[in-house]
Amino acid sequence: MIIPSIDGPLEHGWIVTFTGKKFYPFEPNISDIDIRDIAHNLSAVNRFAGSTRYPYSVAQHSCYVSMLSKHQLRGLLHDGSEAYIGDIPTPMKRHAIFAGYRQCETVLQDMIYEKFGLRPGGKTEDVRQADNAMCIIEGLSLMPDVEEAYWQINRDKVQGWEKVIPWSPSIAEEMFLRRFHELT
Repeated sequence: MIIPSIDGPLEHGWIVTFTGKKFYPFEPNISDIDIRDIAHNLSAVNRFAGSTRYPYSVAQHSCYVSMLSKHQLRGLLHDGSEAYIGDIPTPMKRHAIFAGYRQCETVLQDMIYEKFGLRPGGKTEDVRQADNAMCIIEGLSLMPDVEEAYWQINRDKVQGWEKVIPWSPSIAEEMFLRRFHELT
C-alpha cells in the first residue's frame, strides 16, 4: 500500500535499518520488518519526547507493558511502528497536522502485528490499560515534579508498583529481544 503525501506518493523514500535493509515507510513490505531492527531502534527512542530525568526508552516501556498485559506479545509490540517512524508525543499526534503520520503508523503497526502472528487492529483494551498504567508509573518515577500533573492525580491507580529505573540502550535492546523470544 502506498501512503500518499501532499505532493503525491512517496514511492522512493527509504531509510536504512540497523540490519542494513532499505525500509520504505510509505510503502512498507512485511518481509523488511525485523525484530532486531525494532528492538535496536526502540532502545534508542526516548519516551515523553526525552523529558524524563534520565533517558528512558520505548523498548523498556514495551517490556513493562508486555508484563502487565494478558496479551503479552501485543503489549511488547504495541509501539513497534515507532522503530521505523519515530515517536511523536500523543498530544501532538492527535492534531490534524499529523493525520498522515497516524495513517502511516497504523499501516506499519498492523503489518508488524501480522508479521509476528497477531491479528491487525490496534491495541486491545488490556494493552491500552497496561500502556496507561505504565505512563502513570513512568511519570511518577521519571518526570520532573509537577504539582498538578496527570500522573500525580492518578497515583492511586498504580499502588504497589516499584519505581522504574531506566536501563541503558544496550540492556533495553537485549531485554526486549529476550522478552520477544520468551513469547514466541
